[in-house]
Amino acid sequence: MTSDSSAVISLRQAPPKSNALTGAERAKAYRDRKRKGKHAPAEADAPPPTPAARLETEDAPVTPPGAATTLPVTAAAPHLVTLAPVTPSRLQVAPILITIAALALAGVGIAINGWFARSLGASDIAGWLFLALGVAADLIALGIPSRAANLWPIRQRGTALLGGCCGW
Repeated sequence: MTSDSSAVISLRQAPPKSNALTGAERAKAYRDRKRKGKHAPAEADAPPPTPAARLETEDAPVTPPGAATTLPVTAAAPHLVTLAPVTPSRLQVAPILITIAALALAGVGIAINGWFARSLGASDIAGWLFLALGVAADLIALGIPSRAANLWPIRQRGTALLGGCCGW
C-alpha cells in the first residue's frame, strides 16, 4: 500500500451546488414567458428560410394537411428458438428422510400424549374421551403453524399472527 494521500476519498463530501431556482425565481420566469408569448407572434422568433431551403422543399412532393400517408408493411423474419433438453432433477434423499423422521416423531408424540390423556379418565368412557380430545389438540397444534405460514404471503397478516401465537 502506498501512503499517497491523493488516493484517499473522503466519505463526507460537500453536497454539489444546486443550480435550481427558488420558488420566486421560477414564478418570475413563468410570468416573463407568459408575457412574451402574448405580445410576440410565434413566427417572429424563427428566422426566415434561406433560398437553398426553399429549393429543397419545392422538389419534395407536397401532401395536403388532412391526407394520410400509407407505408408498405413488411413481415419480419421469424426468429427460430432452439430449446435445450431439460434434464430432470435428481431425487434428493435427505429431505425425504427428514420429513419421514419428523412425521414419525409427531406420531410418537401424539401417541404418548393420547395414552397419558386416557389414563386421566376416572372411567373407561372418560378415558377414551380424554384420549380423543388430547389427540385432536395435538393434531391441531401440529397443523396451525403450517397454516399460519401459508396465510402470511396472501396478506392475511392478522390471522397469521394469531395462528402463530396460538401454535407456537
